[in-house]
Parts: sequence; C-alpha cells; structure tokens
Amino acid sequence: MNANNTSNGNTPNSDHFHSGYDTPPPIRNEYDVLSCALHQHGYWPDHSLIILTATDDTLGPSLRVNLPDEPCSHSERADFLHETFTKLPTHHNGEILTRFYAIIIDGDNTVRQRQLNPDTAQLAAIEEIQQDVDTQIPINAWLHLLHDPRIVSELRCEDVIYAGGASIWALNPEQQALTLLAPIEEIRHSSYYTWLTRHGDTIADTAQH
Repeated sequence: MNANNTSNGNTPNSDHFHSGYDTPPPIRNEYDVLSCALHQHGYWPDHSLIILTATDDTLGPSLRVNLPDEPCSHSERADFLHETFTKLPTHHNGEILTRFYAIIIDGDNTVRQRQLNPDTAQLAAIEEIQQDVDTQIPINAWLHLLHDPRIVSELRCEDVIYAGGASIWALNPEQQALTLLAPIEEIRHSSYYTWLTRHGDTIADTAQH
C-alpha cells in the first residue's frame, strides 16, 4: 500500500486530546490506516464503509456510512458510492484532498472483541474464518468502482481494507482482489494504535459504548 511515512493530520477523538501528547508516529501500513479510521470515530462500527481521506502528505477526515444490503446490483453500488463521495469535503487544513482509503467493517463483532482482548483471544475457529471469507467475496465487486474517478470524485484510491470478525484483508493490486493479511488482533501491533492507547484513546466495542 502507498502509506509509507504518511503524516496523520488529525487528532482522533479530539475530546481526549491534551497538551501532554507527544508526536504521533507516521502511518506506514494497513494496520495504521485501519487504526486511524477507527480512532477517528471512536468505536467499531457494524456493516460499514469508512472513507478515510488524505492530501498528498497527510491524512484527513473520514466519513462512515452503512453498507447497502446484498444482493446489490452494479448500478446500485455505483450510485451508492457516488452519493457517498459527494458528501466528502474537498480540503483539509487548507490543502486539497487528493486520495482516500476505503475501509470496510463487517463480520461477527463478538468474535472480533474476543480476539482483540489479550485475556480472551484464542485460535480462531475454521467456521469464524470461513465467515470472513464468505463476507469478503461480495466486497470484491466494489473494487473497480472505488478506482473509477467518475464515481469517487476524481480522488485516488490508495487501498481497500476489510476488517472482519477474525481477520484483516487488504487489496492485492496485482490480483485486483482482497487477500488475507493477518488475524484481526494484529491491529494491536500497529505503532499508531499503540501510541493512541498509551494516551488513553481507545476504540469502543460498539457505537453504544
């Protein structure tokens, strides 16, 4: 993915921000991008698409929307994305937003929260991994639309990341398909995730927390 040493131009969960924060680490990989998007919203959403915007040098604000229910036609997907991207700002801190990361959150959140807790994490069952596999299959139908400049307001798609119940997937540019990246708990090893949690900025299990 093209995120090496991208500056994080935001202060996620700004209510938690205080002058004691040291400088955040740069965004280097999919785990950092996923962490940034989740911390901006403060919780793990369900059946959601998050568009995390960026300028040429820094990450910008993000927008979360509910995914449409499947089955979904090609034209319905295109219309949904076009409407979503028209809601995005065009500038951030005086700079033009030129690109974005698409993050899809779906799958079994009960499994996800179990795996994210070091005290309850265990080897994911085959059935739990298979559910993520089955869920990501229709997501592949969105990939070419997310790279169509007519649909995404001329912004450049840097990566597509899917966080399921037990696993994290990311776009393989050569195959133009999502491929398995790592278990969901790998997000805890993100330097950005670690930096935020060290300062007490956590991600709630659900929107109700």
